[in-house]
Amino acid sequence: MLFMVLAVISLFMRIYELPFSYGISFAFGNVFIFMILRYYGVTKAFVVAVVINLLDWHFFYPDFYTVFFTIEVLLVGLAWKKTKHNILLLDALYWIFIGAPAIALIFYLHRNTINVEGYLVVVNKSINGFLNMLIADIIVSYVPVQRILGYKKRKLTDLNKMMLHLTIVSVFGPFLLYTMIDGWLSQENMNSEINHMLERSSSSIMVEANSWDISDLRKVRLKSPIYLNRFDEIIEKNSFEGDLEILLVDGNHNVYISNRDESQYNEMYNWGENGEITKINENIFMWFPKQEGLSFDLSRWNEAFYITDAAFDDVDLKIQVRKSLQNYTKSSWENYLNKFLILLAFSIAAISVAIAMSGFLSRDLSKLTRSTTGLPEKLKRQDLIEWPNITISQVNSLVENFKVMSNNLVTLFSETRIMNSQLLSQTKELKNSKEQMRKLAYYDILTELPNRLCFTEYLEDLLNLAEEKQLAVMFIDLNRFKRINDTLGHEVGDILIKEIAKRLSYFLKEDSFVARLGGDEFVVVLNYSEREKVSEVATYINEILSDAVELSQDGNVHELHISGSIGICLYPDDALEKSALLKKADIAMYAAKETGENTYKFYSELTEPDTIEKLFLEQSLCKALEKNEIIINYQPKVDIKLGIISGVEALIRWNHPQYGLISPAEFIPLAEEIGVINQIGEWVLIEGCKQNKIWQNNGYPKIRISVNLSLRQIIGSDFVETVKNALDISGLEAEYLELEITEGFFMKNSEYVIELLRELKEMGICISIDDFGTGYSSLGRLKDLPINILKIDRSFITNICCEDSNKSIVAAIIELAHSLGLSVIAEGVETIEDLKALKELHCDKIQGYFISKPVSADEFEKVIENFTFESIKEAGGNLL
Repeated sequence: MLFMVLAVISLFMRIYELPFSYGISFAFGNVFIFMILRYYGVTKAFVVAVVINLLDWHFFYPDFYTVFFTIEVLLVGLAWKKTKHNILLLDALYWIFIGAPAIALIFYLHRNTINVEGYLVVVNKSINGFLNMLIADIIVSYVPVQRILGYKKRKLTDLNKMMLHLTIVSVFGPFLLYTMIDGWLSQENMNSEINHMLERSSSSIMVEANSWDISDLRKVRLKSPIYLNRFDEIIEKNSFEGDLEILLVDGNHNVYISNRDESQYNEMYNWGENGEITKINENIFMWFPKQEGLSFDLSRWNEAFYITDAAFDDVDLKIQVRKSLQNYTKSSWENYLNKFLILLAFSIAAISVAIAMSGFLSRDLSKLTRSTTGLPEKLKRQDLIEWPNITISQVNSLVENFKVMSNNLVTLFSETRIMNSQLLSQTKELKNSKEQMRKLAYYDILTELPNRLCFTEYLEDLLNLAEEKQLAVMFIDLNRFKRINDTLGHEVGDILIKEIAKRLSYFLKEDSFVARLGGDEFVVVLNYSEREKVSEVATYINEILSDAVELSQDGNVHELHISGSIGICLYPDDALEKSALLKKADIAMYAAKETGENTYKFYSELTEPDTIEKLFLEQSLCKALEKNEIIINYQPKVDIKLGIISGVEALIRWNHPQYGLISPAEFIPLAEEIGVINQIGEWVLIEGCKQNKIWQNNGYPKIRISVNLSLRQIIGSDFVETVKNALDISGLEAEYLELEITEGFFMKNSEYVIELLRELKEMGICISIDDFGTGYSSLGRLKDLPINILKIDRSFITNICCEDSNKSIVAAIIELAHSLGLSVIAEGVETIEDLKALKELHCDKIQGYFISKPVSADEFEKVIENFTFESIKEAGGNLL
């Protein structure tokens, strides 16, 4: 990327040069080629230089001497690569001994002479080439181009090179700037002077000629000798400057009169031919001859001229006054040559001073470097250090600081030896402590068996091995151990656990692993999974566990009989992951307990997978809220009459890490069964209220959010306080909350439920009955219930446009609800036909996939922003 950028910029800078005046200019394309040389090597830089040179010659105005810039890249690059000398010095030598002499020779062969113009070309190109190398060297040295692009680390700056750069730039920079500005100002003054001269001569002739009668001018047009002589006298009289050339021509470029030899024009003169014309003002132009072929000198400027072209109003005649630039360019070139020579003299003097100063400074620094090289090792060996005598005060202060530092280091080294001996003893103690800490961290204190952490790491390392393997994980739990703890005490229980651990350790070999997970739970890992061999091991473990254990306590001898239940999970047949292996072995162990004591079960033998899955889901659901697995989706409710979104229902989903999204119909009954429905319900209520308040604060329409309730939530707990707490936390007004209940709420504790709902309704909260028509409520009791809305179950809405029975039931429910002052919402609306049928039956609101599926909070905002009722009907429903 950087290579291509530098190559393109190089071509651009070669095409667009920086002009001084009178043909003198500077090109800076080689700056970027030299950067390519430094970053990418000689070969790539030379290829780029050749390509750019060829493109320049083919498409633009070629200058033959640019070939020496290309040769400069090759020769200087090779010399620098081989010698690693200062590249500026190598470039200067190139221009002194190769570039400048070669350019002078080419100029001489072309012109057969070396004049001021030739010397100027030589000096101009030499300074231009060296200046390109100087700028490139400064950029590479101080601008972290590659570091910015992430290629290389930052380089250290060389002091001698920096002083050389500063010296050369301090001379070159101001002088070149002065020369450039002086050239521009000189050219502007020259332009102004010539323009004034041309306008004055042209105006004088035109004024006097216009005083003639029009017939006289026409006689001039007809080439009357008398009148041509009279007009010639006017031209001669108004030739204020000897080098002005004045012509009288007609519209066809025929020359009538000239104050020069008219024969040179062959009676016709079209000054605009074969040239490049620059318009100075309305009547004055500047003409250059077109450049053809390679350019070897500045001769184009000798042929250039200014010209004014003034026409008569009523006669086809024009006065042309021309001024050549030849005299101006010659004096200007002499001036530039003198300045460039002075610049070279000052630069050589400045560089000599810079080299002398850098040598003086670096000499002292080199002495200091030699003294401090390997300083720590010298101090360790207690060598005598010779500190140099320095003549520069700042460097001398640095030497003094090094002396103080070395003395301090000697003291420090002696103290370090003492500390090292102390550290050796501490290291030994630390190593012993580390071993002890590892034992405490990875081994059970009571039994000295590996603990849960050690077992987890062991199994994980075993599963991560590259080669194929077969494993059996056996989960062992002691039966009736809690009864022993409760009757005989924990001391006896600990003795029993130690005895069991000792028995399990008897068959511990290289192909097995035994650990205590905690309490009376043990685990055994076998490095094989043949069912027959695993069964033999399980049978053997049950036998050694069932042998009587004699324990003494306070002079009493207890003979204890205990047994174990073993669950076995095989890898890779039953599970592939560490956690799944242990979990499934645990499930198999519970199945063994249900079968009877002192037995074992393989996970693959279990015949009730639904029970196993239910147990797993129970364990997962207990921590689903903590793990942020419960999520809320939002489904809009639409007012048919107003054609707007008037509400939203909060619908929860369980995003299980293994089973994916689980619907409420699957996990809500399970949550009620295991007693976590209150926590889930309260969380949904608070989060729904908070989200609705966020929408209101963000400028969305104020709509009501509905939350489904479980009967377990409102029975046996202060549910009213729970609702107040949710409103207080969220800041939501009560009128924007709707609580949905089912008809089953009124089957038990109906009076309590009705009183609680009445209290909520008095707070301003809206109450609705969900899935109406499928439950057990009496239609006659509706008038006594504290509700606001009936939600017709989706089973009645499906095919409402096709089945008359469904349509009749829905019509009856809507009419009954309206007669009681209740609003009606139809659930499960999925087609435009459903919508039309419900609109005919005067249903108030609809909800379903026709409008939108349940979506996240962010997507629901898009539903609100994009919703128009007409567009929904035209699109056939479903905003998302």
